[in-house]
Amino acid sequence: MIAEGVRSTGATADLKVVDECNAVLLKKYDAFILGTYTWGDGELPDEFLDFLDEMEELELKGVVTSVFGSGDSTYRLFCGAVDELEAKLQGWGAVIAQESLKVEFGPTKEEKQLCREFGEKMVARLNVVK
Repeated sequence: MIAEGVRSTGATADLKVVDECNAVLLKKYDAFILGTYTWGDGELPDEFLDFLDEMEELELKGVVTSVFGSGDSTYRLFCGAVDELEAKLQGWGAVIAQESLKVEFGPTKEEKQLCREFGEKMVARLNVVK
């Protein structure tokens, strides 16, 4: 749905699964959006850890990005992995284009629209930053 929002602006969006790609691929894009679910008590899932190690080796200063994810509000840290990922990106100098999008488990009808708008706003923000 986020990719639909990106594409609705005329921009392109490639979807990748984190444990099936290498972080070096991020460098070929003008911007990127990372998505994760939250595991346990607010942690990133295991399949994201190797990707993060690879990202740490990249020069991300000034790169435009956004983060989204799902979580379970019964835990103390709702979508804690989203917050952790955003903090790491900021620490590496990336430009966070917009407030992270957080949804409970799967998106509701209203949240699906928010997902599309999230993609649209990412493109608009990228055009402002460039």
